[in-house]
Amino acid sequence: MTDSTYIFLLSLCSAAILLLLVTRLHDCLALARARRQYETDDLSGPGRAPAISVIIPAGGQAEALETNIPAIMAQEYPFFEVIVVDEQTESDTADALKRLTAKFPQLRHTFVPPSVRFIGRQKLAITLGVKAAKHEWVVLTRPDCTPASPRWLMGLSAKMGEDKDIVVGYANYDAYAPTGVVVPRLRRALLAFSAALGGRAVDADACNLALRKSYFLTQGGYASQLSFTCGEDGLLVDRLSTGTNTAVACNPETTVWQSFSSRHESRKARVAHRVAGRHLRMRGKLLRLRWGTASLLTYTYAATWLAAVALRALHFPPIEAYRGQEIASDAWAVILLTYPIAEALALRRSTQAVDERPVSARLFFDDLWQPIATLGVKLNAWFSRNDYKRQ
Repeated sequence: MTDSTYIFLLSLCSAAILLLLVTRLHDCLALARARRQYETDDLSGPGRAPAISVIIPAGGQAEALETNIPAIMAQEYPFFEVIVVDEQTESDTADALKRLTAKFPQLRHTFVPPSVRFIGRQKLAITLGVKAAKHEWVVLTRPDCTPASPRWLMGLSAKMGEDKDIVVGYANYDAYAPTGVVVPRLRRALLAFSAALGGRAVDADACNLALRKSYFLTQGGYASQLSFTCGEDGLLVDRLSTGTNTAVACNPETTVWQSFSSRHESRKARVAHRVAGRHLRMRGKLLRLRWGTASLLTYTYAATWLAAVALRALHFPPIEAYRGQEIASDAWAVILLTYPIAEALALRRSTQAVDERPVSARLFFDDLWQPIATLGVKLNAWFSRNDYKRQ
């Protein structure tokens, strides 16, 4: 009975691993797959390097603007402009914009009217920026974001084909951010890129996202999302993306790093993203269900393997009674232990694809801890869900 229970637990553990290989491991390789696709695609066709308008919604971030605008203006790109939309019209932001526009003729700015109430100011700022853009392609980023390379725009433009309306890029916190806030955002990017590569994009990061202006306007922009004040990136992509109109731009040059301010701000962003996730279309909800199932499989794998090892330790036979069949089953148990290593290696390939810090050693254990670690975020999102609704 003991042997049959041991074999049953190992079989259940193996089944969990097989399912994890096509779900969790597939997602962990998303950035590596996107990098490989980026490098193998023909990027020399007609229509490359279109004129671009970079749109930056700014909520009183004067210091960040003065730090990062020069890096954007230093882009090695033939035709581009930068439009800053001031969401708060604070005097220090206005003064900073005056100094910057005097220095950079490609920089323009406008503002959100202070009379606007109960509408997501960032959504309105982006919409105003898109309407003010002179060029067909617009790239969204934020004041506290720095391109990893002066060829950031060139890298994004390589995916702006005639048949594309959306280009998704990678963004995360900079090297000064604690690993604990980098990993959840990396996880979000892995899932977003995996979905986009599968022809069903349901998320993106507004720090590094390109859109075709005419497509944004003809599809109504944020018109269907004005009832809540979050989801200016993921919900937009979920609504506008089709099976063929979304591309991913993934290599170190197309990466954007956001300055880390505080854990509180990072937590607020995660809560807003979870609230927005409640409004995804059916395909987005089904993908979230698949990702949740992958977490359950991780628990199943860990629990069944530990149970099998504990059972084996309690009933380990004397050396002289050790049989060939037992050697085979114990070798099977050892082989099953290699799954976290495979996951770590897959994640390492993805982080290397975007020059992200190595975090692969902790992701499997983070998978086990995640339901507990995110419980506060989930509860906060549930209790504050009405705070994101238009009153």
